[in-house]
Amino acid sequence: NSYIETRVHSFFGELNLPISDAATAELGVRHEDYGADTVTKPKLALLWDVTDKTTFRASFEQTFRVPTMPTQETTSLELYAPAGEYIQIKTPIPTALGPEESTNIGFGVIVRPNDQLTVNLDYYSLALEGPFNREASTCACSDKITSTGALYDPAVNVPQDITMIIAELINGDDVDTAGVDLEVKYTFENNLGNWSVGGNMNHIIEYDVSGTADGNSYDGAGKYNLRSTVLPIELRMMPDLKLNAYASLLMNNGVYARLYARYIDGVEIPDTFDSLATMQGSGYFMDQQIDDHLTYDFHIGFSSFEDKVETTFSVINLTDEEPPLAPHELAYDANTHNPVGRIVKVGFDYKL
Repeated sequence: NSYIETRVHSFFGELNLPISDAATAELGVRHEDYGADTVTKPKLALLWDVTDKTTFRASFEQTFRVPTMPTQETTSLELYAPAGEYIQIKTPIPTALGPEESTNIGFGVIVRPNDQLTVNLDYYSLALEGPFNREASTCACSDKITSTGALYDPAVNVPQDITMIIAELINGDDVDTAGVDLEVKYTFENNLGNWSVGGNMNHIIEYDVSGTADGNSYDGAGKYNLRSTVLPIELRMMPDLKLNAYASLLMNNGVYARLYARYIDGVEIPDTFDSLATMQGSGYFMDQQIDDHLTYDFHIGFSSFEDKVETTFSVINLTDEEPPLAPHELAYDANTHNPVGRIVKVGFDYKL
């Protein structure tokens, strides 16, 4: 049995200021007292209709997240790649976690050249200070314990001697990331019915992590970051480009159809991957690349019985694409790709 009580006092104020008939500013501030510490952060945003067809927006804000303290240590069994075995990973109760803070800057433009086309383009920059994370098991910062209870010493021990790793929850070193978001939508009509086509894109320009083992900042964008020997924190595989495109048609007879295309860019396996030489020696990933991935989803449906019954037919992963091979015990990256192939689904919806 365990019991925890947390009391947090928060105050937030926001002021909307019309600068002119075409521009509006927004000012805000937030103060939070959660006992162990207090945090106060500002916000400033601007929305400006430059013309009837163009709107500019910009924002600056500082945000924070209060840590949630676990009441007991956790233990899990995870693959420790240097040893090729599953090892017990213990995470103690943190004693010195501070708030995670972020300074966010963004600006973008909305363009409406006509009633049919809308384009949204945004740039963002996020500077994270003390982000919550767990120490990477492959990092020298985590304590590795051998069967004798002593700390692992690479001079006298081999990775197979490790029986337990203590990886603590920490405020990691600073992370700076920036990227671009793009969204396009175009609608039109023809003899078949009403069309809507468009898509969205996210491009990560950088994801710089400080505090690495080699003293240099590590850019995780476009890399397979798992099992890196220099990262002080756990970091996922991070494709720097993702695209979604769609075409949707609502026919004059009430039938609708949609086709989606989803693209995930390939990534590089960095030289800091812990078993790169062994992996390449076995003949895999000689080019240190994980392939890109493109899938299609198709949906069609129609209503009947005075719109009381809706019938849908869907095919997910239309071309039955397999996830690209990754240097993982599952042979794919579960955070990025789906191993399930083509899925066919039929649905009926009846309204009383």
